[in-house]
Amino acid sequence: MRSIDTLFTFFFGLVFVGVGAILFAPNYSLVAHGTSAEGRIVNNHRSLAYKGSGYDYAPVIEFTTPDSAVHQFTSKMNTDKQANVGSEIGVLYDPQNPDHATENTVSNLYVFPGIFAGVGVIVWLSALVGFLATKLVRR
Repeated sequence: MRSIDTLFTFFFGLVFVGVGAILFAPNYSLVAHGTSAEGRIVNNHRSLAYKGSGYDYAPVIEFTTPDSAVHQFTSKMNTDKQANVGSEIGVLYDPQNPDHATENTVSNLYVFPGIFAGVGVIVWLSALVGFLATKLVRR
């Protein structure tokens, strides 16, 4: 692997790891210090899908804090199917700012950031292997 290819591959991996970190950052404080609650899907927010190929739906979730205050948020997870209104879902929220909330699911908290970070690590490893292989061949 030429050194410019190795350098490009390294920075390409760095971008993916960075995107994974950016996706996880807003959830980190919730995972570390958040409070769990039981939420309920009360509606579906409809938006135009990618390239206008129909609609995407994001569940609108409502939950109640211990002080009996009701809070609502719209999920960041869109799908092409509407969620079942009335379904229960786990919620993770900041007790100091209950409007900062998200679904308490593995896919929402870890999978998407993990995919980006994982791809980045794999690309980094390929750059390292390429770099080491180049150095060994030159000996």
